[in-house]
Amino acid sequence: MRTACLAIAVALIMASCTSTPTQYSATTEDPYGDAAIRMTLTSVDRLFGNPKGIYAELKNLTQQPVTVVWNRSSIDDNSGSHPVFLAGMKYIDAGRGVPDRLIPAGSFISAGVYPADRVSFVGSKWVMLGLYDGPISLTLCVLVGGQERFYTLRTDTTKPLPQ
Repeated sequence: MRTACLAIAVALIMASCTSTPTQYSATTEDPYGDAAIRMTLTSVDRLFGNPKGIYAELKNLTQQPVTVVWNRSSIDDNSGSHPVFLAGMKYIDAGRGVPDRLIPAGSFISAGVYPADRVSFVGSKWVMLGLYDGPISLTLCVLVGGQERFYTLRTDTTKPLPQ
């Protein structure tokens, strides 16, 4: 009986803690008009209400492989432009560069992108200081047919979509 009550209590607590993630509108700037890559905002990673980084899906719409040149890409907020740091990297490697990423024709990748210069060692642990709330943009350098092209995904973290 106690086990059943405990299980029900845990289930109720877990159900009350889940919520639908806040959605934001986003636009992609394609100054070349070739639709070589599509960038989609999938979520904003937050800590104590402030954005730490963004998650995006990058789809190659061409018939050839393209390469994301992360070291020529940036994530920007109201405080300026920042080099990128990807989810899954070790904090100690922030600012040391990110390897290029090949996207085969018709394929996509998902990437969590954070500001590399906002990773700090505080006390005895690494922390991600994150971004400022407001307009955020991710500018990607992409090699398309051997040519560098820049595509930008823009969102505003102070303007969520109605739920």
